Amino acid sequence: RDVERSRGLGDVYKRQELDHLRELARCLERAVVVLNREPSDGELAAYLKAANEADPNMACPEPLATVRWSHDEGSLSHFDDGSAEAVIEYTFSTPSCGAVLANVTLVMP
Repeated sequence: RDVERSRGLGDVYKRQELDHLRELARCLERAVVVLNREPSDGELAAYLKAANEADPNMACPEPLATVRWSHDEGSLSHFDDGSAEAVIEYTFSTPSCGAVLANVTLVMP
């Protein structure tokens, strides 16, 4: 068995997973705007599907079964006109791949 070749193929799979995570992060940033809400826990696939249906130009992929995601409320700013802005950090990962982060800014009039 060619160990060097096997290691190279593993790198290809990790790069494909990393590309997939990056695409999910880009789609989530747009989906929050299109759907005007955040995804709930456990609904990432359905959430991205709803975004695709709301805007066919989204072209979000279906998340791999191994994708894990979480979100963290980053900052919340209130303005004199009564509006607010929240920055939310989303993290996407798989067991064999590093984390990909996406920051989403929500503006509340």
